[in-house]
This record gives sequence, structure tokens and C-alpha cells, in this order.
Amino acid sequence: MIDEGESPETTAERELKEETGYHGKATETSYLMYNGNIPLRKPSTLDPGFTNTNMNVVFCDVDMNDERNQNPEPQLEPGEIIETFKVPLANLHDELKKLEEQGYGLDARLASFALGIVAAKKYGL
Repeated sequence: MIDEGESPETTAERELKEETGYHGKATETSYLMYNGNIPLRKPSTLDPGFTNTNMNVVFCDVDMNDERNQNPEPQLEPGEIIETFKVPLANLHDELKKLEEQGYGLDARLASFALGIVAAKKYGL
């Protein structure tokens, strides 16, 4: 969640640290994406079941040699239940399938990213 006056990049770096314990640096930010009502010239709704949420995807580089990233400690808020896993990016899709089979809930954004990697490989991008 972006705090008032905060940029998507600052938010991503803060959330990365809070939810995983890792220190990272934002390197690229996507265009703004909408989930519900889209503020176009002619108002439109993609899915009326969604709220008026929107998001940017922010890529962060994490230096695994950085001393702060050797034993990361998440700083979760009360009620947050997040487990972190280190997996090779090339195997992300397969690892997520294994976690789903074990009963883990998968974040839609992470799963979509993994499917994007699968599509890039399939189509030689």
C-alpha cells in the first residue's frame, strides 16, 4: 500500500523490507494498471467485482552479498502471514506449482510474473 506522498519505488523498497526482510533497490517501474473502474475518456469497468484498486509493478534488485541480506528478518504487521522462499528465477513457475500442491496460497501478481516467464520461453522472447 502506497503511503501518502510516497512513490511506487519507495513503497516497493519499504514493502520488500517489511514483508521479507530483504534490502533492495527499485530499478524499474511499470505503467499504472487498473483492476476495477478505469478512468478513461468514457468510464469503463473491467470487472465490477473489483474495487477501484490500481498498481504498478516495481522491479527491485536484491544484492544477496549485502550483509543486511544474509539473515533477513521480516517485520510483519499483526495478522500478516507471509513465508519467504528463495528459488531460482528460471524455476519459479515449477516451484509455485509445488507450493500450490502443498496447500500454499499464491499471490496473483507473483503467479502472473511466473507465467510471463513461461510465455517468454515458449515464444522465444
